[in-house]
Amino acid sequence: MDDDLKEVLEVIREENAAAHAETRRRFESLEAKFETAQAENAEAHLKIRQHAELIAESYQHKLDLVVERVVSNGEKIERLEAKVDQVTANHESRITRLEISASLHGQL
Repeated sequence: MDDDLKEVLEVIREENAAAHAETRRRFESLEAKFETAQAENAEAHLKIRQHAELIAESYQHKLDLVVERVVSNGEKIERLEAKVDQVTANHESRITRLEISASLHGQL
């Protein structure tokens, strides 16, 4: 080979080696950025998950309070219904006694 060709080939080899080194440097830089982004994403995911769990616990507590109050109101309604039934029964019994008494005294 003549010296000019060897010199051209050497320049091409050096340019190729430089381009390869630049490609490797860029790849390593991107790889580092990707790993950093991956770590940040994992951290953000954990924070969001913890926040969501706190919100869920808060709503569960509120729901438990609502259920407790609904049950309590149901019990109060049952007691009121029993009192109304008792009062109604007493009034019916009293009305019946008054009707009997009135009929015995000839007031009807």
